[in-house]
Amino acid sequence: MPEYIVQKGDTLSGIAQKVGLGSNWQALGYGGDPRTLQIGTKLAWGAPAPENNAPAPTPVAPTGNVLEPYIDAATKQVSPGYDAAETATQAAADKTKDTYGKLADQQLAREPLVRQTYANLSKEFGASQIRETNVASRIGEQNIGGARANVAASGVEAGQGAFAAPITAQQDKLINDVASIADKYNLKQETLTSEMNSSIQDLYDKADQYRITGDTEYSKAMVDIAKLKIDEKKDILSLAQQMFGDDEEVKKFKYQVEQDQKQYDLEVRKFNESIRQFNVSQANSKSDAGAKEAASAAKNYKYEPQKNADGDITGFDFYDDRGVPTAPFEYFAAKGNGVIDINDMKKVFQSSSNQGDKDIATAISLMQRQGLSNASIGNAIASKYPHLKG
Repeated sequence: MPEYIVQKGDTLSGIAQKVGLGSNWQALGYGGDPRTLQIGTKLAWGAPAPENNAPAPTPVAPTGNVLEPYIDAATKQVSPGYDAAETATQAAADKTKDTYGKLADQQLAREPLVRQTYANLSKEFGASQIRETNVASRIGEQNIGGARANVAASGVEAGQGAFAAPITAQQDKLINDVASIADKYNLKQETLTSEMNSSIQDLYDKADQYRITGDTEYSKAMVDIAKLKIDEKKDILSLAQQMFGDDEEVKKFKYQVEQDQKQYDLEVRKFNESIRQFNVSQANSKSDAGAKEAASAAKNYKYEPQKNADGDITGFDFYDDRGVPTAPFEYFAAKGNGVIDINDMKKVFQSSSNQGDKDIATAISLMQRQGLSNASIGNAIASKYPHLKG
């Protein structure tokens, strides 16, 4: 009678295949549960021929689920792959969780920057500075709190937008507004940007100084920047009212903003009146007949740029009211009604690609920034560049 000792990893169906029984594993004579087949179990099959022609015993139908060995074999084949897939899935989930956790930490780490940005936007002079900074800080904390909640609830993107949007919008608006003022008065944007650090009262004082020296463009620009700073404070006030309502601190800040607006309106009226008086004084310094004659003649003064083959301006030809070539100083004096028009001179020479012309324009700009009067600048230019006098 054949025998077989069960080895590690054996199944009844596999043993039947090994010993030549095909798929008839029931013939192995194992009467236990196929799922609990133990290593070392001895299997024997094939009964001896019956003696005295005794009838062969009637086969007994196998008990249990005949599919169990196949299920067992399939499970052993599938399990390693399933375990590997489950491990990989868990690793990917852990990595995703770690990545988003780090991003959230990075965003929340920006809280000090958010606070500082709002503090910078809310600077003012005098006693109102503390009040305004407190309001802006509360706005920042409110936004940061919302950011924290959004990060926890719906991910990094929502949290980032909660406090990044108002900061970015305010900064972009300031940059664009300063650039517009620079273009309006033909001034350098970098110079005007630095003036954003000045208090509103300092800007009014600078406007008066520039007006006295005849630098009207710089004077007007200082007043416009003061208006920007007031509008900036109004934006902060609007945010504060949305978040905190009209509590006591916000009411005090609102009153300060209203006082700033009234002071600005007063300064604008004073500025416009001083410009008007200055123009009247200039006009009265000449006789009506002389002023009309000079104005009429000035209209006919002109200049023509000299250009090379590439179309670049390399110099200028100046002509008086009769079309006769004249010196640059005479031309600019005629355009200024007897006073050298320094700003027109700077504008003309800035348009040239000739380095010597550009140097003249640069020298004028530097002296204007130092607060020199137009008369002083004209004398300095005449001394340094005598060829302009003819």
